[in-house]
Amino acid sequence: MKKIKKGKVITVTTMKGGVGKSNVLLTLAGMFYNLGKKILIIDLDLYSGDVGFILNLKQTSSIFNLCDDINNNRYKADKISNYLGKYNDNIYALTAPKDPRQASKINPSYVELIINGLSNKFDVILIDTTHVLNPYNMMAFSVSDKILEVFTNDALDMTSTKSFISICKNMGVDNVITV
Repeated sequence: MKKIKKGKVITVTTMKGGVGKSNVLLTLAGMFYNLGKKILIIDLDLYSGDVGFILNLKQTSSIFNLCDDINNNRYKADKISNYLGKYNDNIYALTAPKDPRQASKINPSYVELIINGLSNKFDVILIDTTHVLNPYNMMAFSVSDKILEVFTNDALDMTSTKSFISICKNMGVDNVITV
């Protein structure tokens, strides 16, 4: 039986907004692109995600549309490209909803389903999160190969980062890298 190759899942997070987390994620995407990897960016900053805007993607679908179609049995695996924005030949994005009211309608369990379902189609999946420990982020952490926690030298940010690391240790999560 042939083993299906699974792409690496890297989640980029922070405990304080405005530290450049999305820029770090997009820099990683560029680095993996230069290595010839096929990359998917998933924007889990569901209430104010900006990946689609930064990449200037012209698309009509988002993670909300994908989850809504899964929930209502309209999703067809061979049509996954309908939900993804294409930046270039190797970088794709599953963007956050344009309307933040749609974010609360997304079932967090679908996050795991989506990541696992797409991990064999991409070499790397980069997940952009919000700075809140919500069920979406926790689900992303649970399926990630690495969690990259971005912080600054701001005292509040450093305190929040210390708390985050402590929470991860208590949960048995040992794949966190702080930068």
